[in-house]
Order: sequence, then structure tokens, then C-alpha cells
Amino acid sequence: MFCPHCAAPLKEESPFCPHCGKAIGSLWQNGASSDGAASAFTAPSSTEPSLPEIDDKEKKALLITLGYKERVLGTLWIVVGTLQVLVGAAIAILIAGAGGGGFAILGCVFIGLGIWNLMIGSGWVSNARKIRNVPVGIVARDAPMAKAILNLALNVYLGTVGVIASLYYLLNVRRFVMQNAAAFLRIEKDYLEKA
Repeated sequence: MFCPHCAAPLKEESPFCPHCGKAIGSLWQNGASSDGAASAFTAPSSTEPSLPEIDDKEKKALLITLGYKERVLGTLWIVVGTLQVLVGAAIAILIAGAGGGGFAILGCVFIGLGIWNLMIGSGWVSNARKIRNVPVGIVARDAPMAKAILNLALNVYLGTVGVIASLYYLLNVRRFVMQNAAAFLRIEKDYLEKA
């Protein structure tokens, strides 16, 4: 069985497509089984969904745009991480200096989060550099929604400025990839066939 939105192969009776993240639960409720029986969305005669043909100019434009979005995302995480390290250091120094040792742990937590977010940011910037040369795994990386929602929820819970970067990822980077999922899958397939 294949997703009616992005033509990605579906596994089991998941309520969402693992590639585009769109709801497909009603597909299973309409009498389709996991092997695709009784469904209007089964694969034609082959087991592989058809992917759109994309010329080199369009491939380059998609990869450049994605690279730009990932660089912006990485920069946001680096700014967030830097702010968290600075705030954490200030909290730890001020509270520890005032004799509130127990609350100094809060400063250390902020420093730890900041370092974590600096690593995330540098990873996105690094990925943005290599995406044009090795366009593999783009859709698979961005399709799962749980990690993105968990990250957003964690930042909301902690009340950090990481909410901005989390929202940018969800509303800009991930949405761009999912809207162009079939094109990115074609780019990946073409790259792997040449390699």
C-alpha cells in the first residue's frame, strides 16, 4: 500500500504516513488491509511508486533552498545555545555568589541545554553544506513528526527561546521537505543510481 499524498510505501496500519506525516487512518478504516487489498491506493503493477521526473536545474534549486533553510535553522540553534550558556553562567555565578547553591543547579541546566543546542546548530549547518553533494535520507530524516513535536514541547515546557528554532524547523524546513517529498525521493534515487 502507498500513501495517497506522497506515494511513499506504507507499513502496517499506521494512522500517519512515515514520510509525509499526513493522516491516512481513514484509509485503513475504509476496509483496506496492510497489504493494500480493497484500496484505491494500492500500487499499480509495480511495487515502487512513480516519482516525478526532475531536471538538473530544479534539483539544484531544491537542494540550494533546503541548504539555505538548514543554515538558517542551524544559526538559530547556535544563537539559542549561546543565549542559554550565557544565561546559565549568569544564573550560576549570581546565585552561587549570593549563597543560593541549590539554585545554582538551574544555571548548570541552562548551560547544559545551551551546549546541547550549540551541537544541534552546528550539525544543521554542517548538514546544509553537504546536502548538495550527498542528497540522501532527506525525507526519511524529516518525515517523523514525533521528534519535532517532542523537541517543541520540551522547549515550551522549559520556557526557552528554543521554541523559535523548533517552530522554524516545523513550519519552514520540515514543511518544505514534506511538500517536495516526491521530488527529494527522486533526487535521492537518481543520486544512488549514479553512485
